[in-house]
Amino acid sequence: MKNFDKSVDAILQKFCFALQEELKTSVGAKAVEPETFVDRYGKEFPGFITFNEFREIYTAHVHYAEHLNRNSAPPAENLLRALFNTICADQRNKISRANFGSLLRTNKPPTFLTRLELKVKRGAGRLLGLLKEECQEADIPFGCNG
Repeated sequence: MKNFDKSVDAILQKFCFALQEELKTSVGAKAVEPETFVDRYGKEFPGFITFNEFREIYTAHVHYAEHLNRNSAPPAENLLRALFNTICADQRNKISRANFGSLLRTNKPPTFLTRLELKVKRGAGRLLGLLKEECQEADIPFGCNG
């Protein structure tokens, strides 16, 4: 398992670091919150950012902000989509203001294995809930209540 592709983890680290540094060095940094990116770019669904808005944030604040990348092309569409899906915790194709802010407030973004572990734990909880519900419904014809 140690040979998996780490490009999404690398671009996630780069994304978080660039935005955190911009927040630290911006004018009036004490008043600037990470959620201001969502407020500024989230026009289609206020309080959320879509993939296209996310791409704008990445291009403006990470890609063009780096001096060495001014003449190079932005990352591939599929890599940005993978990064977006990594941040989009609930898979609604929108990143909420709260999720975006909490990601940038963490000192170290979660790695692939950490994210996978959280998804497995959430999935196990859902599975147990569904099994319990199904068993309770199966017991009803026999006069049992769970």
